[in-house]
Amino acid sequence: MPRIQRLLMGLVLVIGLNGCTKLCSDTCQQSNQRCLALNNQLVNHLKEQEQSFNAWAQEIYHNRDYKERQASIVKGCDVLIPVCTDAMTKEGRELIALGFGGLDKWQVWVISVVKLTILVGLILLLLLFGINRIGKLMSDRQSEFNAIERKREELALVETEIEKQRQSVNQARTNLSLELVNTQTQIATNRQTLEQLHSRQQTVLDEIALTQVHHDELKTQVALMEAVARGLR
Repeated sequence: MPRIQRLLMGLVLVIGLNGCTKLCSDTCQQSNQRCLALNNQLVNHLKEQEQSFNAWAQEIYHNRDYKERQASIVKGCDVLIPVCTDAMTKEGRELIALGFGGLDKWQVWVISVVKLTILVGLILLLLLFGINRIGKLMSDRQSEFNAIERKREELALVETEIEKQRQSVNQARTNLSLELVNTQTQIATNRQTLEQLHSRQQTVLDEIALTQVHHDELKTQVALMEAVARGLR
């Protein structure tokens, strides 16, 4: 406001001096020259004030433009889905509370369409990623399932082989048991036979001993008889 007042005062002085120049043009040449010099000084001062005013107006414009941008950022962030942090929107919200409008309606609609497009694109990307991920997971699960099935088949073959080996072992064990029983039976039979042979051997030995006794008795009798015979001679 002081700058505007100084500008208005300068304009009034210029207008007044121009009128003064016309009144004194016929009678006061020296005063006219002084007025011209003063007029030039005032014009230069007016130009300086005008430049100062322009700079001040430019500063105000830039300041307002900055504040409008901050308010626009808040409105742009709040369209459809809030995407900005409080630190980014704090100043803009304060400026909106002070009366700064920010974006126009058509700009809000443009941002809404852009954000909606980006949101739909992100959703589609997430869906595609999710579908690809699910497909990969299903493929991995199918591969794992096939691997498990192969392992099960291999395990079944191993179990079948083990069962065959077990049956073979059981059969061999049964055969060995039968052979052991037969062997034990044969041993028992052989033992009985051996005992019988031993008993027969003992009987024979007893008979031989008895025969020897009879033989000894016969020899004794023969010797006696021979002695008797010699005595008779």
